[in-house]
Amino acid sequence: MKYEKLAKEIIQSVGGKENIVALQHCMTRLRFTLKDESRADDARIEGIDGVLSLIKKAGQYQVVIGTHVHDVYLDICKLANISDTNDSSNNEKEGKKGIVKSIFGAIIGCIGPLIPILVGISIFVIVFVIFVKKVLSVYTLKLLSSIIFIPFKILFFLLSLFLLALHI
Repeated sequence: MKYEKLAKEIIQSVGGKENIVALQHCMTRLRFTLKDESRADDARIEGIDGVLSLIKKAGQYQVVIGTHVHDVYLDICKLANISDTNDSSNNEKEGKKGIVKSIFGAIIGCIGPLIPILVGISIFVIVFVIFVKKVLSVYTLKLLSSIIFIPFKILFFLLSLFLLALHI
């Protein structure tokens, strides 16, 4: 345990392991949910070598550690006998919410990179219609518009197939 001393000091400063209801972490912070926040010693936590700052936000007691937070988190979990709540394989609450989040994540992941392309095409179409409409014939304009809108049509076709596949 690389950060055992730091982990012990943090556990003692938040009121001991019996005061910890839940513990999670993000990229730089340990996010404690405490039984009694008044048992935690704010000044002591901020004075610990290795703790950058303390934030109380959204019902959480957040201790800013830095980029090595995951190692400190694992040490605190071992010392305080806390199950690893950030590990999705141990998290039984995910169920359908996890599936829905995964589906929306896949949709956003697929469409997200296309947004700049779609915006660029839209701007091109606007400029095209404003400046070129008077020069070209109606049939040529319809042909070019059809070609320009092919990416939109393909995107919506693929999105419909994806949504149809979800319902089957």
